[in-house]
Amino acid sequence: MLIVARVIGPEQMGVLMPIFLFITYSNYLNLGSSQLVLKYLSIESKETNAVIDVAVKILFFSITAVLVIAWLLLDNQFSLRVGIVSCCILTRSVMIANLRAKNKYRKININNIAVSLIMLTGSLFFVLNVTDFVWLLLIVNVSSLLLYIFSDLSFTRRAIYSMRSNIRIDAFRFYLIVAIKLSVIGLFTTLLLTLDKLVLQMFDFTKTQYGIYQLSDNIANLIYVGLSALLFFMYPILLVKIKNSKVYLKRYLNAQLFFFPVCLVGLILLWCVGFYIELVIFPEFTGLSNILVYSIAYKISVFQLSLMSVVFISRDNETYMIKVCLLTMVLIILFVFLGVVFFHIREMHEILLSAIVAINLSYIYEFFKEKKQAGNRLFQWEEH
Repeated sequence: MLIVARVIGPEQMGVLMPIFLFITYSNYLNLGSSQLVLKYLSIESKETNAVIDVAVKILFFSITAVLVIAWLLLDNQFSLRVGIVSCCILTRSVMIANLRAKNKYRKININNIAVSLIMLTGSLFFVLNVTDFVWLLLIVNVSSLLLYIFSDLSFTRRAIYSMRSNIRIDAFRFYLIVAIKLSVIGLFTTLLLTLDKLVLQMFDFTKTQYGIYQLSDNIANLIYVGLSALLFFMYPILLVKIKNSKVYLKRYLNAQLFFFPVCLVGLILLWCVGFYIELVIFPEFTGLSNILVYSIAYKISVFQLSLMSVVFISRDNETYMIKVCLLTMVLIILFVFLGVVFFHIREMHEILLSAIVAINLSYIYEFFKEKKQAGNRLFQWEEH
């Protein structure tokens, strides 16, 4: 993405913003099918076949909805290609969830490396404008889906069989509700990740400023993806251990105490690196270094909430996590509104700072509330 940004410039990067937003949000039209597969295949549920049946039927509905919505909302120049990209991502997410539940990370890594090489080659030698980049996205995502289909042919055949199999109504209703709750958590997390851009759209910044912010957001996403990659590998293990061990829950919460100071030191170092990125790599993106550290801090704040979501999901308390995400979004909007009205904030970094404070207040409250409860439960458990 950084290579593409240098080629097409800040204004065309601004044109890509609605495409990125559609791809991001459409990923959660799967109504939790991938999360359902990951959660129940990880704990080796006896209802594995029922889970796969429900997930595949949800996925079929989601693909249809994505294509229709892309046709309605996006520019006709891009709608079909972007719609197919989103469908590939939806289907691939279920395939990846299956491999993660089976601890087949080697296949995931090989596939990701192959796709990354295709993306890198295309960015270096093919992309000259926005249209070229959308074609590249299509090629990369179709290739990626094919790789995952052939990575576990037994699961692929089972998924195809699920399209014409019957399922008990009570089982379908139960897993559908769980899947929707997991999907809503994922949707709210995505909303939090992109709420900064949605809020900034309400202000009168120039296309160039939006382009500069889009680049800073892409760089910040690299940090977020790096952190999420660690959680990606640990997530199935964490679900099982937190669910079954109160001692492990307390250790998991204690480990998060070290996360904040490490991130603070990292942000200081990244602030210094930001000047080098602007001066040497992206000199045409004036002001990039000023906004970059705030973008990264925002993504890290959202990641902290993701760490807490593991605890609630492992205890089948998805409804509470939905409330936490909703309250956090309300706090962000409230803090930005109060900042504009009472402190007359107008700059991008001031708006972002308001959002960062809101997210961290929500996280701190939930963390210490959960830590206190975990301590009490652990004490009672040891006494018993």
